[in-house]
Amino acid sequence: MQKIDERKVMKYGSYTHTFVLPSIYVSDNKINSGDLFMIFRTQVNGIDALILIPKIKEQQMENNNLKRETAA
Repeated sequence: MQKIDERKVMKYGSYTHTFVLPSIYVSDNKINSGDLFMIFRTQVNGIDALILIPKIKEQQMENNNLKRETAA
């Protein structure tokens, strides 16, 4: 796991909290406004953590798994 930045959480409305994705992550993953993310909750070194995966990446992972299964 690689730390790339620290971000401040901002309150948006009454219930929503947001933060800005690092630009290097956005450009490396070709993220666009409106793209969907899956959000997973886990523990890293005993600390509560979130994992964000762009939805298109999940579809690509499923396709890669399908290709591996059919090749076997």
